[in-house]
Amino acid sequence: MNSVGDDPALSAMQRKLAALGVGFLDTLPRAVQDRVRALQDLQVQFFLIESSVKVSGDKMNSVGDDPALSAMQRKLAALGVGFLDTLPRAVQDRVRALQDLQAQHDELLQQFKAERTALEAKYTRLYAPIFSRRGEIITGKAGSKTELMGAATGEERGVPDFWSHAMRNHEALKDAITERDAEALSYLDDVRVGKLGGGDEGFFLTFHFSQNPFFSNKILQKTYVMVDEDESILDEARGTDIEWKKGMDLTTKVMKRKAKKACPSRKAQIKVEKVPSFFHFFSPPDVPEDEDELDEEEAEELQDAMEADFEMGLVFRYKIVPHAVDWFTGDAVDEEDWEDENDEPEDSTEAGKGEETTDVAQGFMAKGANSENTDPPECKQS
Repeated sequence: MNSVGDDPALSAMQRKLAALGVGFLDTLPRAVQDRVRALQDLQVQFFLIESSVKVSGDKMNSVGDDPALSAMQRKLAALGVGFLDTLPRAVQDRVRALQDLQAQHDELLQQFKAERTALEAKYTRLYAPIFSRRGEIITGKAGSKTELMGAATGEERGVPDFWSHAMRNHEALKDAITERDAEALSYLDDVRVGKLGGGDEGFFLTFHFSQNPFFSNKILQKTYVMVDEDESILDEARGTDIEWKKGMDLTTKVMKRKAKKACPSRKAQIKVEKVPSFFHFFSPPDVPEDEDELDEEEAEELQDAMEADFEMGLVFRYKIVPHAVDWFTGDAVDEEDWEDENDEPEDSTEAGKGEETTDVAQGFMAKGANSENTDPPECKQS
């Protein structure tokens, strides 16, 4: 005779029972079940007493943080006893009724999400011709009588600097856009938002540019892949590699230092330094494969940069793109711009320090702090 645990036939039976949601205890006669539960109750009482002895004299932590209770729960789990089993039978029945209600809620929630997805897709299709028409008016391709008259008289068509102006009217974007950025953004014809498909959660932004002296790309795209879009949990962000034309990279500056006369054979030193620019938006923060390699300060800086990047993406998705003309005219008001009349005035010592950049802009300004130094080795004198 082998033990029950070594009997392959019994093991196979237990697996089948488990697949049906039936535990070993449920296969026993009712009277035996009651006795085993009585033993389990005694075992629970033992663990409770044992735990109370260990924590006596210490400050009580919350249940989730109490190591003694956590140890007890692990021991109960090892015995196949869950928290619910430790409750009185009548309370167990009520909790199971609550679980049934929760299951009904979850089923309705799934139906809601499916219907919401279909509804979003429907209205995305309805929005499309409106945004297309908007783009035609902005770029002067609408073909209206006004546009034709403007073309005949030699007047500039469309709405010049529309997107650049709209973006700079938003508090979270204005400090991230430099004067040179604004010049490049004057070639921005349209900005669109789309949802990821193929089972992926998230969204993407496409920036459509006309031919310009800064880069060759006609479209720059930023993609946010979400773990859970409802909870705004970000998995990763991806951006287009910008094909800068020679000497026109707005995100860096090249610094050269001539060779010293004492060392004429030495080559000129070249230093490439990152500078603040909105176009860093298309180069999201790199997350190392092994995040454990980061120290606490580096991890915190990475987290701040990722949050700033994601917040800027949300500004485009929910503010700028759907309400572009209101941001262009200045009629749009961000809720964060409202101040409580009861707020205390700022300390007079802070008043003279000037305006501070927003958290989002600071995240992009910080990208200008790094530099790549391609200095050759020092020239040694003979």
